[in-house]
Amino acid sequence: MAFSLLGINGSPKKPVHKSNTHFLLKTTLDSAEAEGIQTTLISLAEYDILQCNGCEVCTTKPCPLDQKDDYPKIEQLISSHQGLVIASPSYWTGPPSILKNVLDRSRDNKMSDQLWANKVFAPIAVSGLRVGGQESVISSLINFALGHGMVIVGNIGHPWFNAPFPMGTMMYDCEEEGKSRVKFRSVKKDPIATKDAVLLGQRMASFGKKMFS
Repeated sequence: MAFSLLGINGSPKKPVHKSNTHFLLKTTLDSAEAEGIQTTLISLAEYDILQCNGCEVCTTKPCPLDQKDDYPKIEQLISSHQGLVIASPSYWTGPPSILKNVLDRSRDNKMSDQLWANKVFAPIAVSGLRVGGQESVISSLINFALGHGMVIVGNIGHPWFNAPFPMGTMMYDCEEEGKSRVKFRSVKKDPIATKDAVLLGQRMASFGKKMFS
């Protein structure tokens, strides 16, 4: 079985290609492709996902909402790939509702004999502020993956300069007229997060090949 990697862009922003979250995710997938890995990228902003209503049917049967929205398409894509990267912006230090709906709706995949166990998983987070909840988003996504029995994989770049997972920020400091100022930019101009995304793609490819070759 050849290792393949699915990337889910959890940002609700449109057009999707202008999303900072999309940029870091695509950078990761492009890096994995350069290592010979087949990848797929989807953006949740292009899907209709209803929120869980707590009916509990998913404990024994497929969710009844599956007949009303696009969630089964996402479910099938996750099931058909051996690796998964979820990229999310920070909305008040957590994933946005469109992504949270997908995480909540995934319950029947766990109840049905742990269908997503042993997939290779990594998270990506983006925030407008330098310290804007990226680590909380990363933690939330890791907990989701652990709940499904996935294997968490992070990059292993320089221990001083690279984080295990890409955490982009649009905030930066600059000096104008002798004064320090705070400004904002595209995450494309965040060299640390971009490098981390490249390293993550390489590590996902390397680890995935070892697990699924």
